[in-house]
Amino acid sequence: MICSSSPYIYLDYNASVPVRKQCFENLKMHDLNTLNPSAIHDWGRKAKYALESSRDILFNLLEISRVDYEIIFTSGATEVNNSIIQSFDGPILVSSVEHSSVLNAKPSVDILSVDTWGRIDLGDLENWLSKQSRPSLVCIMHANNETGVVQDVQAVSNLCKKYNTHFHCDAVQVLGKRKIDFSLFSSCALSAHKIGGFGGIGCCVIKKNWELPAFLKGGGQEQYRRAGTENLVGAISFAVALEKAIEEQHNLIWQDVDIKRNRLESMILDVCPDVYIAGKNLESDQVDRLENTTMICLPGVKSERQVVFMDLYSIGVSAGSACSSGSLKDSHVLKAMKVPDHLSMGSLRVSMGPYVSDNDLNQFFHVWCKMAEKFGAIIHNNCPIV
Repeated sequence: MICSSSPYIYLDYNASVPVRKQCFENLKMHDLNTLNPSAIHDWGRKAKYALESSRDILFNLLEISRVDYEIIFTSGATEVNNSIIQSFDGPILVSSVEHSSVLNAKPSVDILSVDTWGRIDLGDLENWLSKQSRPSLVCIMHANNETGVVQDVQAVSNLCKKYNTHFHCDAVQVLGKRKIDFSLFSSCALSAHKIGGFGGIGCCVIKKNWELPAFLKGGGQEQYRRAGTENLVGAISFAVALEKAIEEQHNLIWQDVDIKRNRLESMILDVCPDVYIAGKNLESDQVDRLENTTMICLPGVKSERQVVFMDLYSIGVSAGSACSSGSLKDSHVLKAMKVPDHLSMGSLRVSMGPYVSDNDLNQFFHVWCKMAEKFGAIIHNNCPIV
């Protein structure tokens, strides 16, 4: 096989967004000689000022009420999800399509099933809530990282408030793409690397009146909720990346991405009707999905083979399956959606950035057709580049 020498086309934004150049440039503007905001000397005070300035930017850009909420810096959303669930002493309900950091945080949780489109059943949720006799916790993600399916978090919040239940939401995939109403949640997990900040930094937006044990115990950092020297460089990058992401959101860039995504899906379905696109309802537009995400299931062709094929042609995508230590596992999301095995084993997630071009997607489509034909998929039409 002749590999492409063209520039790499990165279509794996749901995994991690390339670090924005502004994050590196902004660090040079800070007069930081030490990275310990807890020190009381001059260098420490400068570090503390930079940390709190970054927190202020998050409060302002996300329009979070300082009266009702705190922003706790963490190592990322995985830490937040684990900490919230592990520290909660009471009944816990999580959806069957949650990130593994939610599903695996605690063994004794109840599971809320989803329909074939990946949406939770609000009737089932209320039925569970009505049976609880002590304070409970519901964990529902805002949008799925594999399929892009968006949950009705407003309706979930209404039910949780009706039954005086805490609602934790993993909103990492929605951040920067849509406005998030944090008043709906008791707590919410966010990660900087999902919007172009550095890795290893995230935050928990949590109600002030929710008394939970500290995420990490030791010092008094982060209002005594999370001990340990703060990741100052990461926090600065978080604020810078969020400024750019919110700017893109306000400029309606994702609406243009949505048009391109829908066009790509139509092209693929036109040449290969046997393909299944997870979460896409071909008969209506009633299933809300993130504008940048499509999960393409090619019958009979393993995900890993597809990812490798694409990479050889300088296109970066991911398997619908979870990747752990370099090995692929069946997607629990597709299994929860009752997608047949011959389709789920051939899932390929394409997640686009805000500035994806028509040429990028045309190139992906061209290579995808090559791949489908090579591995024996039936192509009903030629694969024109339009």
